[in-house]
Amino acid sequence: MKLTSYIRDGLGLRPVEIEISLTPGIPKIQFLGLPDPLIRESVVRIQSALKHQGYRLPKSKQILVNLRPNYLKKSSRGLDLAVAAGILWETNQEVAPEVESVALYGELSLKGDVLVPDDFTDIIELPRSRTFYTGRLTECDFEVMSLGELKDLKSPNFIRPVDLGIRANRPELPNIKVTLEQAELIKIAAHGEHHTLFAGPPGTGKTTLAFVIANLLGEPNSNEFKKSQQISRHFGIPTNWRPVVAPHHTSTNLAMIGGGGQPKPGEITRAHGGVLVMDEFLEFEPKVIEALREPLEAGKITISRTGSVMVFPARFILLATTNLCPCGHLIPAAEFDCKGRPKFCLNSIQKMSGPMLDRFSILAFSHPWASSKTVPVGSILKDLESVRDFSQFHYPDNVNQHLPVDEIEKTLDTFAKKFLV
Repeated sequence: MKLTSYIRDGLGLRPVEIEISLTPGIPKIQFLGLPDPLIRESVVRIQSALKHQGYRLPKSKQILVNLRPNYLKKSSRGLDLAVAAGILWETNQEVAPEVESVALYGELSLKGDVLVPDDFTDIIELPRSRTFYTGRLTECDFEVMSLGELKDLKSPNFIRPVDLGIRANRPELPNIKVTLEQAELIKIAAHGEHHTLFAGPPGTGKTTLAFVIANLLGEPNSNEFKKSQQISRHFGIPTNWRPVVAPHHTSTNLAMIGGGGQPKPGEITRAHGGVLVMDEFLEFEPKVIEALREPLEAGKITISRTGSVMVFPARFILLATTNLCPCGHLIPAAEFDCKGRPKFCLNSIQKMSGPMLDRFSILAFSHPWASSKTVPVGSILKDLESVRDFSQFHYPDNVNQHLPVDEIEKTLDTFAKKFLV
């Protein structure tokens, strides 16, 4: 029988094979296969749980636990159950299930209670083809053998799969009004999910519009939302809507992109499926700004280190705001009213390269927003919902930002034949 559990692999959990062997020696449990301190200290929990549940460790036998593949460094919150069950089946203190493979993922208390690890929902490869054991569950989206305590191995509670139907909850919209020009811009950016750069003098509502757009985005599909929730749990910041990440302009390249000796995800991964709001965009370090170019195109970030390559998701909408010079009063095509010298203004603008500017679908200057007519943000949402219904009929799997060129040409050709005859 093949014994499987799960270890941490980037943002998710990947299967690891567990081999258990009894050899003559001092009675103890010895882990092999590059376990981390958390796994090694599980020895004490397993020994205590076995004792309190009425089981025993074999006399004059050393228990070797090998975690395969051997070359990967391993971290896990739920190997306790797999190792304890493997020992009981190997020593015939419990009857092993008559199946080809078994997967187990659960924590053990010192008295042998089986607990569901808090990263249980991060399992990447769902164990649909094998019997799966974990702690006490009431519902799950795949078949589970649920255990209250370790001695329930002989008679686990079978949990049938159910559709959990996880849905996103749109945050409450701000009770504000915007000008007609702002409303039109919001609709285009929110519906098409376009990368947008707001530029202009201070106090013209650039940051407010960026967060309004984030709240007006369309609902994610269930798979996207599940991925976003998984990432938010990894960062310890749960969310019930598409994530909105607003790092400070002093954030380092490592914090934004990710990396480190053992590669960790950065803020662009935390914004996956949602919005990255970069207020005071030109105040970020130029290397931070330029590092966004590849993720904006690819929707992911690849981090290579000696012996490991990690790929983290990073498909987000970039909404950036900036003043065009240090004092903030430089306005294009207007009389020069900046309090600084032209050289300082030029140095500020040159912090962003042409290729990076090309990543923005929309460049919006905030100084012309002076319409006397205003509309509430709530009415914009109603307009967007009707437009989204129309869009779903024509291209249900993509928003405008991600439409391939040939799809756009085909759509334009269809409309030209229909309306321009």
